[in-house]
Amino acid sequence: MSKRLEILSPHRFATFCIVVLEESERRGDVIEEDELYDLALGLTGENSLQAEAFCVRFHGFIEMSFRPEAENYVSSDSGKMMFHPALFEVAACARTRKNGRFPDRPFFKRVAELAAGKYRDFEFDAG
Repeated sequence: MSKRLEILSPHRFATFCIVVLEESERRGDVIEEDELYDLALGLTGENSLQAEAFCVRFHGFIEMSFRPEAENYVSSDSGKMMFHPALFEVAACARTRKNGRFPDRPFFKRVAELAAGKYRDFEFDAG
């Protein structure tokens, strides 16, 4: 990848992530790359560059969600994985490296800022 990824709508990106995660859970397996791309194409009105951004940012979102720095922003207390909305928003909007990956420190710094500000009243639903 030779350019930075397009910034996405946080709401549309969160919707995409939730659909993918719920479908994976329903199947009991990870969605294949071609199916992931097809879902993204449908969401973007067949815009291939945006669909690519959705897929790469989704993989980055998953990668960042399992880092130790994300422990306060991910919960599985109810038996189901739940993600803080700040994670979705930053994954949709954060600047990426040219390889599409997120730089760790700026990513989690922005998550913490959003969680403390815009999402200060957010609490994980206990069930």
